Amino acid sequence: MLDGIVLANIISELRKEILGGRIEKIYQPEKEELILVIRNNRKNKKLLLSSNSQYPRIVLSDQVKNQVDTPPMFCMFLRKHISGAKILNISQPNFERIVNIELEVKDDLGDISTKILILEIMGRHSNLILTIKEEDKLRVLDSIKHISYDKSKVRPILPNYEYVYPPNQDKLNPLDVDKEQFTIAVSSHEGQLFKRIYQAFSGLSPLIASEICLRAEVDSNSSFISLEDMDKLHEAFDNVINHVKLDTFLPVFYETADGTPVDYYSFELNMMAEYTKIYIGSISEVIEKFTHGKNRKYTISQKTADIKKLILNFIDRTIRKQAIQNEALKQSEDSEKYKIYGELITAYSYVRHVAV
Repeated sequence: MLDGIVLANIISELRKEILGGRIEKIYQPEKEELILVIRNNRKNKKLLLSSNSQYPRIVLSDQVKNQVDTPPMFCMFLRKHISGAKILNISQPNFERIVNIELEVKDDLGDISTKILILEIMGRHSNLILTIKEEDKLRVLDSIKHISYDKSKVRPILPNYEYVYPPNQDKLNPLDVDKEQFTIAVSSHEGQLFKRIYQAFSGLSPLIASEICLRAEVDSNSSFISLEDMDKLHEAFDNVINHVKLDTFLPVFYETADGTPVDYYSFELNMMAEYTKIYIGSISEVIEKFTHGKNRKYTISQKTADIKKLILNFIDRTIRKQAIQNEALKQSEDSEKYKIYGELITAYSYVRHVAV
């Protein structure tokens, strides 16, 4: 589950591995996927950024991807604008599922500018956007997906438009709240407790909200909470958020007894106790292991659906063609009789009718 906590884990890992490095190569092996080859500490690292609607993510990857013969326009654009750029910072605004990669870019004249490559991880609305810093604003240079006014009047993403972050729906940053703020935020929402938690704080998923309730030993589906349970809930919330504050991540991969991937997280979850746990040192490796298995099944499923559609279309065309041929056959059943009639008419056309 790639939520704000897992993303914080990823960013922590990236900062250790590629901060200060330079972008040497840029590839776009898939329509919505980029690979940046980054040179840092005399080593090359491959950073994968995906805005795919199924599995959007940002990870260090060792997977070998086929390179296309003709790079897409967005890839060529990035090569022109950020090749050789130095990575100054990697951040997560307001603990949302957004990654800012701040780049120092030097042009042919030696002028230095700051550009920010932004990955928005938002399901089918995921996007990868290159912006340039101009005073206190960001201007869109280009994006892997163009969002016009027809698609979004609130937040179009087009070249030369001002970049505006997605609205955070008045959610609080969980890293910045104290006990009183937590209590007020949870109390101000209605409905089931686990929903109140992820609706009140940015970056928290239903999964981790349910885990917080489980650790606090309170009913996640209850709409009522006592003061005593609120204290326990805050303590559990604090323990979870401390993994981010103290950088004490321990990535874990969950699978069934037969090896089917179930989920992953940045530390052990009590609610996943029934599944087999596999601890892997790198969150990037965990996500790639999970995504590779899921993506393979998804790809097979998609290809199966495509083949099925192709076969059904072929059957439909064949049935329609057969119906046309049957109609033609039906009309031609008396053709021999009419042929004889025609020959007789032609043969005796000289005979004149004689009045009796």
